[in-house]
Amino acid sequence: MSRAYDHERLTADQFSAGLDEAGITPGQFQRLTGTGRNSVANWLRPTNDPKAQEPPFWVTSWLALVLLPGGMDRARAVAEAKLIEGNDDGEA
Repeated sequence: MSRAYDHERLTADQFSAGLDEAGITPGQFQRLTGTGRNSVANWLRPTNDPKAQEPPFWVTSWLALVLLPGGMDRARAVAEAKLIEGNDDGEA
């Protein structure tokens, strides 16, 4: 299935910088977004690594939104409200 629109994706360096700017670790990002550990690790790999992957565009949008005033508080509240019991590693 092809996408109707294509967007520029973040590089590993840009993704890492976005996490830093948001003040969260990769583990906290995983918990807040429900993203798997392997996906995040692959997004942070240098482009010359065969396992490297570009983050999907929603990551760019998510980072931009949590940087708005009150955005991170809202993201944490939604993640906490929707967290399935037994899946809490305590990182968010």
